Order: sequence, then C-alpha cells, then structure tokens
Amino acid sequence: MTREAAGTLPAPPAPSRPATSPAIEAFAVAVLPALGALVLYLFRIGTPALWLDEAATAGESGRSPAALLGFLAERDAGLGAYYLFMHGWSWFGDGEAWLRLPSAVAMAAAVGLLADLGRRWWGSGAGVAAALLAAVSPMASRYAQEARPYSFAVLAAVAAAWCLWRAAESGSRTGKAARSAQSLRSARQWWIAYATAVAALGAVHVVALMVLAAHPLLLRAASGRTGRAPWRAYLLATCAGLVLPTVVAVAAFGQRATVSWIPRTSWSGLLDGFVAPAGSGAYLLLLGALAAAGVLRAAPGPSRAGRGRLLVASACWLVVPPLALAGLGLLTPVFLPRYLLVCAPALALLASSAFATPSGPDGSNGSDGSNGSKGPDGPRTTTPSARSSTSTTATGVAVAVAVAVAVAWPSLAQVRRVTGHGPDIRSAAEVVAAGCRPGDGMQRTVSTVQTLPYYLRHARCVPPWLDGRLPDDVRRVWVVQPDWQRDGPAGVTGLRHLRTVDVPGLRVSLWSRTRPTK
Repeated sequence: MTREAAGTLPAPPAPSRPATSPAIEAFAVAVLPALGALVLYLFRIGTPALWLDEAATAGESGRSPAALLGFLAERDAGLGAYYLFMHGWSWFGDGEAWLRLPSAVAMAAAVGLLADLGRRWWGSGAGVAAALLAAVSPMASRYAQEARPYSFAVLAAVAAAWCLWRAAESGSRTGKAARSAQSLRSARQWWIAYATAVAALGAVHVVALMVLAAHPLLLRAASGRTGRAPWRAYLLATCAGLVLPTVVAVAAFGQRATVSWIPRTSWSGLLDGFVAPAGSGAYLLLLGALAAAGVLRAAPGPSRAGRGRLLVASACWLVVPPLALAGLGLLTPVFLPRYLLVCAPALALLASSAFATPSGPDGSNGSDGSNGSKGPDGPRTTTPSARSSTSTTATGVAVAVAVAVAVAWPSLAQVRRVTGHGPDIRSAAEVVAAGCRPGDGMQRTVSTVQTLPYYLRHARCVPPWLDGRLPDDVRRVWVVQPDWQRDGPAGVTGLRHLRTVDVPGLRVSLWSRTRPTK
C-alpha cells in the first residue's frame, strides 16, 4: 500500500480569498484617517484664546478690500493670499472657532493626501501609519487650531509632492500605455496640478518653497522602473509654478525691515527648527526611531534601491529646509522654527517606512499599494501569507500609533486649554469690559495692541489707547501685562493703584489720577 493510499497525501493549500477592491481600499486609506484627524482638530477648537498673530489675522482680514491691499503693500505681503482668503471667510463670522476652521480642514486634507502618498510608496499599512502619526502629532493639533497660514502651507507641500508623484508615474509608463493619447493627457493634467500646488505653496508661505529641494529626488524615485524621468515636463511645471511666488518673494523681501525683530540663527534655534515639525522632542525621538527601523528593514536586493531612493528623498525634504533657512537667517531676519512645519510630512513618511510592505523588483508597490495578486479571472486575491503579512503590519501600526498618542497626549491636552496658545487675553478683556467707564484709557503694550481690540469689539465701553502722557480727559488707566511684570503705567507718574485682577498668564491692573486735572 502506498503512502498516498494510506491517506497521507499532503493537505491542499489554503484557498486564496478575494481581496478588497483597490479603489475601495485607496478611498478608505485616505479618507478615514482624514476624517478622524478632522474630528480631533475640531475638538475644543474655540477654547484657547487668540494669541498675538491670530488676533492680527482677525484684525487685518477684517479691513475693507482697499485697506487690506494698502496694508499688504506695506507689510506681510508674504501672507497676502491667506489674508485675502480670510477676508472673504470672515464675512460669515469672526469667532475663534470660525477663524480657525479653515486651518483644521486644511490639515485634515493634508493627512488624507499623505496617507495616499504613503500607500503609493510603501503599501496601505504604511499609508495609514503616515497619516495617523502625522494626525496625532503635537504640531498638527497646535497649528490645525491656529488662524494662521501654516496648515495651508503643509497641505500645499503634501499636494505638490503627491501631484509630482502622480505626474511622474504617468510620464514614466512604458509600452502601449505610454503611447496612448489618454496617458499623455493624464500626465499633462498632473503636471498642471503640480504647477498649481507649487504656486499655492509659495503664495501662502513663500519660505515653504524650500521643500522643493527634495523634488528632483522624488522624481528620480518615481521614475525608477524605467530610469527615464520626465525632466523637461518637471522643469516647465516648476518654472510655471514659481511665477507667482517670485512676485510674492520680491515684495516680501522689500518689506524685510518689518520682521527685523526675528533674531539671527543660533544653534538652539536650529535645534528648535528640527523639533518643530514633530511638535515636541519626545515625539521627534519616537518618529526617528521608527524611521531608523524602516531603514534597517529594507531587505538587500533589487527592491532596496527603490526604497532607498524614497528614503533619501524624504530625508532631503526633512533636513535641507532647516539647514537652508538657518543659513539664510544669518543674512536676513527669516528663521523661525514654525516656518519649517512643512517638513512634518517627510518625518511621518520616514517613520511609516517601518511598516512598508515587501516591494517588487522595481522597488515600488505599484499605484494600488497592495500585496495581492490577480486571480485567473482577473480579480485581485490575497494568499494566506499576504493575509498574515497584512495582519502583522496592522498590529505594528496599531502599537506604534498607541505609543505615539501616549507620547503626544500631554501636548495634545495642553494646546486645547484656555492658555493653549498663550495668555488668557479673553478673560483679561472681560475684566476690562466689566469695569470700564467713561474717562478710562488703556495703555498700549505688546500684550494688548492686537488681541484686546478683538475681544472688546462688542463691548459697551472700549477705553482708548494711550501712549506716554495722559490726556486731560482720562481719569483712569488700565494696564494689561504678563503675570511676571509688576510695573505701573509706563511713562506716567502720580497715579494711584486701585486694584489688580490676575488671569492665567496676565495681570490686569487699574490706576487712577491722584488729583483732579486742571
């Protein structure tokens, strides 16, 4: 009797199962993290009081169109596109949450595009990891809830990289697909989209254009399968996209005296520039450890070259802008760590490489980012080994995101407090509004010049601003200053202290003349 007859035939292989449709998978990978990020960013979005720059957004966007254009001709030309957008937005409301809502939507959209870019590079698991690690970062929550253009700059930076990748994929196809009119038309459309994204990036924050230093490397990585990068199309699209930012840059450079308060680059400032994209030093260390794991996970072989090109391009996106801006900051006042938030997507992509799926010989996972294979009749199927790999990746992503949330939690809670963006100027304004009466004045200080007018815009009594000597018709003086200061009104003598009210981060004091004015 043979072994087969004795019933010892090997068990048949486990059958393959139909895999999720690539379109549905791509939609879920991009949209679900973006929606989750939006919910996170909307939570307590109106709780923190506006800080100085946010109050400037409210004040400048509230000007008439002619007055706003006149203001931009004198200063802040680099933020002109954002101010013009907010001018229209503020027609429908001017509350804190409403002013910050565009930033929350922009950051959530950036998370969605980042998920799809990560999926195209390294698979669906890596795409989800990149999106969630970016979404829960302290940086994202802080600036998604700020009425400033930084979230828009992050969105434009991710959109530019995403459009470049799509354009390069379309332009590097071989065979009949490359010769078809439809393929050529698709590539042309993506290059137009890339030029638009570059223009938007420079319009909302001209300094953010430094991330373009990584784009030639991204283009080379996207064209790795054929080795024929569409350099001509890339140069034409880049030049077209830089036309508007060039005009903005020239105008902003002419106004550089208005930012003379920015200090020269220092070593501590440069370190802050690398920490800023993460939002905290601890979060930077976590993502750096994941990125190192991704580098070590790259298996030797033909596919390692493709992954290596992507890692180098991402590292360039993360490292070159801080170094370049630091060098420029030695020549002109331009270096602020928050100007480097556009490097945050690169950090998330590097960290997500730890969850990259095994790639093919070309070093790419393909445009669908999947590990499945096509069955005999065409539909994509997953094998048991692929299902096991997916399960392992999902577990790893879940653990990494859980650790990330734990590390980021103190910062996520802090930025949602009343003092999350700075001192509680809202409560200070309430103290002034409750005690104000005719004959009062308000000393002009850095703490009040932009923020108090916003919170007193609907008050029954608004004290006029005072500088130096008191006018004869002013009987009492309000002073709002940081809680560590104990000074009376500057440049004025002969005043009697009436009372002081402490609010988080600020002291509100009221002073009165000691004798009648003659």
